[in-house]
Formats: sequence, C-alpha cells, structure tokens
Amino acid sequence: MIVLTLIVKVLILGLMTIPRPALGASLESYKNQKPWLESFEAGLESFEGKNFDQAALELDQVIAKAPISDQLAQAYVLKGAIDKLQGQPQSAVRQYQYAYDVYQKTSQSPLAARQLVHIANTYKDFLSQYGLALRHYEEAEKIFTEFGLEDERLSAVIDRGNTYLDIGQSDLALSTLENSLARIQPSTQWMPWTRAALMVARVQYRRGTYDEAGQYLKVIEKILEHAMGAPDLRSSLKMRSHVDTIKIDVANLKALVAGESGFGLVAIETLKKTLAEDGIPPQKRATLYNNLGYWLREEGAPEEALLVHKKAFEIDRTLYQGDNANIAFDYRNLGLAWLAQGDESVAAGYLQDALRLSLTLGIPYNGGFSALGLGDIAAMSDRWSEAQSYYQKAFELANAVGAKNLEWFALSQGGQASLIQGDVDFAVSQFERAYDIAKKIQEQIGNQRARLAFKSHKKYQTLVAQYLETLRSLGRDRESMVVETEFGEGY
Repeated sequence: MIVLTLIVKVLILGLMTIPRPALGASLESYKNQKPWLESFEAGLESFEGKNFDQAALELDQVIAKAPISDQLAQAYVLKGAIDKLQGQPQSAVRQYQYAYDVYQKTSQSPLAARQLVHIANTYKDFLSQYGLALRHYEEAEKIFTEFGLEDERLSAVIDRGNTYLDIGQSDLALSTLENSLARIQPSTQWMPWTRAALMVARVQYRRGTYDEAGQYLKVIEKILEHAMGAPDLRSSLKMRSHVDTIKIDVANLKALVAGESGFGLVAIETLKKTLAEDGIPPQKRATLYNNLGYWLREEGAPEEALLVHKKAFEIDRTLYQGDNANIAFDYRNLGLAWLAQGDESVAAGYLQDALRLSLTLGIPYNGGFSALGLGDIAAMSDRWSEAQSYYQKAFELANAVGAKNLEWFALSQGGQASLIQGDVDFAVSQFERAYDIAKKIQEQIGNQRARLAFKSHKKYQTLVAQYLETLRSLGRDRESMVVETEFGEGY
C-alpha cells in the first residue's frame, strides 16, 4: 500500500470536520437506534488509518443501510476518495455525485458545491476531461457566491484557471488567476495567494517570460518562509500539507526556469535534490522525473534520461487508466528519450501515440513537442517534406497556446527543412521569425548571466548561424551584419 502522501493528507483534511454524534452514553444509545452508524465510525477510522480496503467494506454497509443523512453523504465522499486513490476515477465521480445528491436533498448546498469541486478535480487530474471539469468548477463557484463563501469560491476559481493552463488557454488562465490574486491578501490569505501566484508563474514560464516567473517564485518562497515560522503551522495539518505541496511545485518550476534560461545543470541539480526528499506524492514524483529526464537529454545524458522517464511511466501507469494527459506526457518523453538513444523506430511509436492522445485530449503543448520529435525522426531519414509538415504542426500547436520556447525552435527546424529542399526564401523567413521570438525571450531575461547562458545554448547558436549563412547566400549582407552585431552584444 502506498505510504501516506500529500494527496491522501488533503483528502483526510476535508474529512476531519465531519460532525459526529456526542460521545459517551448518548453515542451508544444513538448506535443502538441506528446500527449502521457503527459501520460509519469504523469506516472513517480505517480511512484515517490508511486501511482503505477495510474502510470500503464498512462504508458499503453504511450506503446499503443508512437513510438520507449526513453520514450517508460522507460515506459517499469517503468512497470517492478511496476509489480515486485506488485508480478508479470514474467510480469516484459517481460517488461524489451521489454525495452531491444527498446534500441537495438535505438542503446543504455549500456541501453539495464541495462535491462539484471533487468531481471537477477528478475530471481534470485523473480523466483529462477538461470541459467537464470547467463546467463543474463554474457550477460550484455560483453556489459559493450565493452563500457568501468567498474563500471557497476563490479556491474553485484558481482550480479553473489552472485548468485553462492545462489546455493551453494561457491568456484566459492569466486573466482568471490575476483577477483572483487581486482579491486575495497575501498576509492573511497566504494559502490561496501562493496557489494562484504559482499558477501565474507557470503561465509566465510557458510564455517565455522567465524573469517574471522567477519573481513570482521568489515572493512565494518568502511567504512560505514566513508561514513556516507561524505558531499555528505546527498544529495545522492543512497548513503543513499546503506548504509541503507548494514547496515541491516551486522547486520544480525553478528548475525549469533555470534550464530554459541556459542553466541546464542547475535544473538537473535542483530536480535531483527535490526527488531525494521524503514524502513526495507519486503524482508529483512522476512529474519531477519527467522534467529531470528532459534536462538530462538536453545536457547530453540520454541513458540516464531514459531510466528516469521509465520511472515516471511506471508511476503513472499505477495512477491512471485509459487515455490521460499524464500518460500522453510519458509517451512523448519516452519517445524523445529513445530518439536520443538512436532508436528511431521505438521513438516514433511513442511519439505517434503521444501526438494522437494530445490532440484527442486537447493538450497542444505536449502535442507540439511530440510533433517536433516526429519531425526530427523524418529528417534523420531525409524525408524532408514530412519533417517540414511535422515542424509546421509543432509551431501551430505551440502558437495556439503561446509557448514561445517551442515556437522559435519549431520555426528554426522548419527553416532547416525548407533550406535542404531548396526553398531558400521560405527558409530565411522561418529563420527570421524564429530569431525574432528567441531574441525577445532573451531580452526579457533581466539577469545578465542568465541572458548570456541563453545565448550560449546550442539550439540558439545553431539558429543564429543558419540564419546568418542564409542571409549571406541571398546577398543580404546589411541584415546579416545587424544580426551578427545583435548576437555579439553582451559577450
């Protein structure tokens, strides 16, 4: 059985406020009148003790015998949590829906709205059904608004903003999250503020504005440092769980920002250090492994990269069933890892699956990287027309979500494919667009050392070299001199 993770902690936290009958003689009398209550108490105790199989058996007795009541609704909530932990998300959705129905029948709309959030989270995190997730978040927000539950409404809004980011709608994600931040006081509402700020940092990272992402991460770290010194943190499992979760996410994103800013070895060191910590939930551990594998590939360690990508895949196979975004990410990473090892056939199989799943589930960012890898495979076999088609697909998917780091590289690769096919004019236009995007990214990096690291990256240097050579071949010497001057500035 998986040890208690942060995910389980959060599920338990939501159940610690379950009202129980008064203790003592009154409880025994109550149980005699309603014998199913003993099963409820036993099920709750087993759940809190992480004996989920026994908890499910006890809760089934409650569901079979209890009338419409708070305990019946809570039994469904617990069953939903167990189903989710045991890899049965569809069943979890049904249990939460049953709990919602009971709370509605007992005129407890705010508690019913919490079930809508449980349903939305399951659709988003486990089933990759983002449209259904958004609909349930919005329904929950309306109920929370009606009853004046602002903190719970903000939490649902933040989850909705995160969903927009998952499906690549970065502008909508940013506006939703920034509107939430404007309503939250970081000094008194530091938990929702740090959640929302972390999501904004993720948007800025996707957009290639690494300095802005880094600034948010620094503020989050300061707030967490202050929160960790608060006296009530030691007595609050909810606060400690939040701090632990956000610290992992901040470390992960800091590594990605460092890598994209030209410090791949720093990214690797940060990710390895985070993975060495105890208590990392499986879901987050798989993400960390995949990001570590990416930077190991970038820094020339393909064998180690393949090993950690396999670890991520093994974790995700135990957590998810059927078509899922996390499995699509694993396919893409395994494909690129096998490609780095030189096994184009195995790589192509994984990348095709990754692209198919990404298009089906509506996750263009992952689809873009998958198409890019398929383009590289085609190029290795001199299938340049096919390669160019994949590179164009990668650019379109990246452009749809504003993923500038992927946009410029897809254009650069597409320019190379066009050049080899003899279409010099189109090639130079591709190089020019790629150069302009990449130049804007590096200009937005405020730190001089990080900016130089970005310019020193092999991918960027290859782009500049190809662009200059193509300009000169067309006799566009003045333009080539401008690019050469711009590239040399700061060295």
